[in-house]
Amino acid sequence: MIYTVSFNPSLDYVQDLDCVNLGYVNRTSGEKILPGGKGINVSMVLKNLGFENQALGFTAGFTGEVLKSMLKAKGVESDFIELDAGMTRINVKIRAKEETEINAAGPVILPEAQRRLLEQNGLRHIRFHDLRHSCASLLLANDVPLKHIQEWLGHSDFTTTANIYAHLDYKSKITSAQAMETGLALPEGGDFSSRWGSIGAGENS
Repeated sequence: MIYTVSFNPSLDYVQDLDCVNLGYVNRTSGEKILPGGKGINVSMVLKNLGFENQALGFTAGFTGEVLKSMLKAKGVESDFIELDAGMTRINVKIRAKEETEINAAGPVILPEAQRRLLEQNGLRHIRFHDLRHSCASLLLANDVPLKHIQEWLGHSDFTTTANIYAHLDYKSKITSAQAMETGLALPEGGDFSSRWGSIGAGENS
């Protein structure tokens, strides 16, 4: 089973307009409401590809109920923690000559609700913010460009993604060491890479 987590899911209210006139009444040429949230987006793609998965996260209020019913209609299994206060956010997406987004804040998620999510799904204790570091590092290890990772995490600054969130794994360090060995053209018998391998074996034991 694959689990996806949307900490702050949404209903995305998409409105199409020819143009937007500030200070005047504007009328849409089309509109639709879609379930939103990065984890939810992944769940819907997995569902379409035939992979069993479950969308986790937090919902609140009547908008949370609408979100769950929309996912059910799409055949996406979900198991959200219902919060006592607030409402699942509605994000407004205006599509005109220029696109404009108005994203709501969403409900407050207290530590107790976070613990319930972990315990309810048999997950080990982890700070939810740590998952963003894991996401960035796993994507980097699978050769996803840093610019794409920046967009995925929603960072406005490229250096935040590169310097704080994306961590090199041990395999990447070995690759760098082997490249250095090749570049230095060490004499035969140096066997630099094998020494790195033995060091790694010691670290992982």
